[in-house]
Amino acid sequence: MKNYLKIAIICFFAGFSQVAQSVPDTNYVDERGLRQGPWRETNERGVIFEGQFIDGVPYGRFRHFDRFDRTIAILDYSREGHAAEVTFFHPNGRIRATGFYLERLRDSTWEIFDTAGILIERVNFLDGMRHGLSELFDRNGELIESTEWYRSLRNGRWWQRTERGEQWTMYRNNLSHGLYEAHFANGNPFIRGHHEYGLREGTWLFYHETGLLDRVMLFENHRLLRKQIAIHVRGEDILIDADSVGYMHTNGRIVEIRMLDGTLYRPSQTFEQLVRSFGTENFFLATSQFLAPFRLFDSLIVQTDYDESTTQAHHTNDPFFARRTTERVPIEEQRALLILRIPTPYDVYVDGEVIQLLRSITDDSSIIPQ
Repeated sequence: MKNYLKIAIICFFAGFSQVAQSVPDTNYVDERGLRQGPWRETNERGVIFEGQFIDGVPYGRFRHFDRFDRTIAILDYSREGHAAEVTFFHPNGRIRATGFYLERLRDSTWEIFDTAGILIERVNFLDGMRHGLSELFDRNGELIESTEWYRSLRNGRWWQRTERGEQWTMYRNNLSHGLYEAHFANGNPFIRGHHEYGLREGTWLFYHETGLLDRVMLFENHRLLRKQIAIHVRGEDILIDADSVGYMHTNGRIVEIRMLDGTLYRPSQTFEQLVRSFGTENFFLATSQFLAPFRLFDSLIVQTDYDESTTQAHHTNDPFFARRTTERVPIEEQRALLILRIPTPYDVYVDGEVIQLLRSITDDSSIIPQ
């Protein structure tokens, strides 16, 4: 009886020893195909990650490495592998980002850092989508942008600050909706208006950095209905309809605006300031001192060939027409007499660049070679 007991004990420990010897220290997969215990994943470049598993589920700390064996991420698993706190690293070893995974999706608050370790962004997530408040920071730690999100769509207040000033509005389903305001860095207003699902609607006001009104734009059914330019004449602010302007010109000192009804204004703004106010959608610079509306363009008389008699008889004071040749002039050297549908105070000659511009918006019948 004692001999049988000794044999049983010897067989038991011998079997245990064989099992123990058959289980590797790392990368063990049991008979069910589940990873168990310490694990080291490698490829031809080296170690990819190190961690441990219980029944195929990661638990505890995992380290991930790049091809230079530098740590690029640390994950601390919890909740039976369903959640993990994570820290990512820059190649210089500083923290790149910290956050939380839930069911392998980004969740809760994430913070992103630059290579110097300075916080540059803080974002909230839900089910892998931006949800809640996100914030951007400059290198001094000052807030420069904030956005409210709902499941990856902007919903709520948006605000941004740059060197030029700040702006803010409201969003609905990723489209700006409601009051929009922008201010210059000195605090003066820049733009004020309303959006309807991303499109301008109603009255929009635009200001100069000095605080003076620049222009007013009225939108109806999301289309521009009326544009008015604010001019300052003898201390008085006057709004003029852009569609009623005939032309604007300057002699370098005095600016004159001639309206279609014949009214003449001499505003105190510079020619360059008013050109910016009028814009280039409906107006063009015929010369550096003459602005005209596209709608009043009639034709061009292009000077392509010249002879001495024409030069001497009509253009002795114009250096361009002093060219004494019968050869055709290249487009970049051409000039043309601009004809508008209203009289101009003097002959306005445009250069090759303006000729090409006007050719692009009209048929060739309006371009008359001489």
